[in-house]
Amino acid sequence: MGYRGKLTLAPSEAHLVLAEVPILYNDKTKKAGFGDIRARYFYLPYKNYDKFVGAFGPSVDIFAPTASFEDGLGSGRFIVSPGITVGLMASETIQFFPILSYQYSGKPTYDNPAPALDTALHGISFQVITPIVFSEKFFTQITPIYKMNDINNEKNDRFEQEIFAAYSLTPKLQVTGYYNGKFEDKIHTVSAGLTMFF
Repeated sequence: MGYRGKLTLAPSEAHLVLAEVPILYNDKTKKAGFGDIRARYFYLPYKNYDKFVGAFGPSVDIFAPTASFEDGLGSGRFIVSPGITVGLMASETIQFFPILSYQYSGKPTYDNPAPALDTALHGISFQVITPIVFSEKFFTQITPIYKMNDINNEKNDRFEQEIFAAYSLTPKLQVTGYYNGKFEDKIHTVSAGLTMFF
């Protein structure tokens, strides 16, 4: 459990940068501290929401192992996931943004990993970010995700489901809710947030 501070910057219509710095507490290890820092970048050189294929461009998602693996706060691996994004404009209220990514997970950064784990991993992920706009004040984002975390071991393949919802209290203030389900591992994440625009 903990707090995830997130910052989103859009320097222009073609560029989007997201950063996340979590502060977490693990109730099993009784340890608290920073989680793995995450940065995500989207570049959309083509963007025309009047057409069915409304956007196209590359993206990259990076997790830095800034947290303690031993304390149960981080993954203990440096993860880099470059990908390709396409925007499909089904209607004014529903869009689909499929993202196909390659995922590289570096060797463990913690001490004395098990021999079977002491290796870099190569994988592939596919997700479809699906915004659904109900009104000017309320929208949701449904994202099914399929991950092949290690292409050499299908036992590590996982399906995840994310659901995000946002309601605007004012033009510069939103309340948000988030759910992520990793069903095979029986891991469920729920959060509530407050978003401020400046």
